[in-house]
Amino acid sequence: MGSSTACTLVCVLMTSLGVLFPARAVSAADVEIVVRYGENPPVSEFNNVQPADAVASVVAEPSATRLLYGEVVAAPFRLTFATGGLIVEQGVHIEADFRQVFSLGRLIFVPGLTRGGEPTGVDLRVAATLTKPAGFDEPVIVTLPLAIETFRTESGSGELWGTGGQITFPPTFPTIELTAGEARFKLRLLGFGSVDAAGTVTTMPGFVLVDEPVATAELLAVIEPACPDREDVTPIREAITSIGRCGPDFLGPKTPQWGRFGVRPILEADSGDTLEVECSESHIFSDGAFQMFYSPAGSPFRLRVGLCPFDGGCNSAWFTHTGDQDNNGKPDCLLGTRWVSKDYHTNDKLPNPWTLELDVFEDKLDWAVIVYDVTSNFLDKRDFKFDYNLGPGVTTVPFDVCSGSTIAKPEAGQVDIMSVTDPPLGPETEAFFDEVLAALAQIPPSGVPMSEGRSRECDFDGDGRCDGADLQLFETAVGTCLFEVGYHPQADSDGSGCVDAQDRFHLFQADGDGDGIPDTADNCLTVANPGQADGNGDGVGDACTSTVVGDLDNDGDVDLDDLNIVLAGRNTVAMAPDDPRDLDEDDRITVLDARKLMLLCTRVRCATQ
Repeated sequence: MGSSTACTLVCVLMTSLGVLFPARAVSAADVEIVVRYGENPPVSEFNNVQPADAVASVVAEPSATRLLYGEVVAAPFRLTFATGGLIVEQGVHIEADFRQVFSLGRLIFVPGLTRGGEPTGVDLRVAATLTKPAGFDEPVIVTLPLAIETFRTESGSGELWGTGGQITFPPTFPTIELTAGEARFKLRLLGFGSVDAAGTVTTMPGFVLVDEPVATAELLAVIEPACPDREDVTPIREAITSIGRCGPDFLGPKTPQWGRFGVRPILEADSGDTLEVECSESHIFSDGAFQMFYSPAGSPFRLRVGLCPFDGGCNSAWFTHTGDQDNNGKPDCLLGTRWVSKDYHTNDKLPNPWTLELDVFEDKLDWAVIVYDVTSNFLDKRDFKFDYNLGPGVTTVPFDVCSGSTIAKPEAGQVDIMSVTDPPLGPETEAFFDEVLAALAQIPPSGVPMSEGRSRECDFDGDGRCDGADLQLFETAVGTCLFEVGYHPQADSDGSGCVDAQDRFHLFQADGDGDGIPDTADNCLTVANPGQADGNGDGVGDACTSTVVGDLDNDGDVDLDDLNIVLAGRNTVAMAPDDPRDLDEDDRITVLDARKLMLLCTRVRCATQ
């Protein structure tokens, strides 16, 4: 049954700091299913016998419900659904591990000796109540149609007697979504079959009885998160942009552009998970550092899945999700994140960002990468080193490098790869990131703030364009994986550890807004603009530049959404001289800007649509 340590379905107690941290995969006995018999909730039973004139009766017992059928010669046919397990007054208790296959009940078929009246089908109605974790409001009720076939032999007197038969299971089995508090889970029925000692699950399409005295099959099920594993879906990848700069003058939460989901302080998925980006100061590092926080559904805790370990580093971030099938402007489920920090300034000859040991390589370009997988709850830290690609005649790295004028070579420039495997997200990873910030605090500041990387991800040769030359450079890395010759993290766009066709799509074929212009060439990635109009020639399409003053989310209206964007950046320095949030043009985002925006609202009381 797994570990004897008891905890709830959605969290596991982490002893460090005495804090309760959520976890995605739990190996303790977390699920307790109670099958109750009585009026409330209804009993598991056989009903809807076909045909209606079949000779059949149903008998309910404390731990089973039994269908008896056929005009008896010596014994009726018996089809029993038994929950088994520990029988107590309230019902039958079944314990199961999260994500571990368990039996919801056992179907038992015993042939009889009859001479007609047998049914051709019956519905098995299974009712169960989940008691741990608390919060499931209704019993789980599943109806499974079973087909019945009776085999006949001729008796000595010439009569046709029923002596064996076959029960055929339904071709598909349902999945039931469950909600406990703010967390969503699913009870997935796998079908009838068996699980051996090694945990191998075998399902069967039906079973036959002729000479056998009895046949049994377990109704197998598993409880999982409502969100699928990465292996079961094609993740949709989105860039996190407009995070601006980070330093003593830029502290506070950011209001980034979350890909197609627009500008907002917090990205929340339908599954309840959230992502945030901040320029955060702490008791360890008061100057502020870019950090990305992930909060699992129903958890009050924010756990770091992104951090810039470099003074003056350039930063880029992405997230993956399963889509927005209900079109409510929120991803259905978050699958993972990827944060990349590039060091172009004072860290070259200082400790490695992840090992915190003195680097043996000097004057090399450092890429610190953090990849987090939501479904496994593990993150992976990697560090890559390259020769600088400064171009002909250039001998020093310019401080405006985050604009994209200088990148590392994708070929023959890679010096070293280092990967550190983390424990599951929780107190240990939080403590580690505190160590990284402590090391960063020991570096004499250069005065250059952390910034957002502005170079196009598909621009491999650093010429500011994404074209055939970049695709050719990318193709040299296709088929390579982490630690292999030719691997490059820029080509591994999803952070999977290998460069494949999915990365080619992300970098050179994706068209997120569906306007027929690939993202590599689109001057407005979030709004369809097939004409690519750019009236002021600033490289940003007119479709992404609202002409309405105060329309910060570019939806054509000034409303509460825009006001929240200003308030989220309150008491921070404007990101640029033309920062649209700085309505009073004093180079700071304050409550005065919020007041000005309220006067610009195009909707009554600034209401959203």
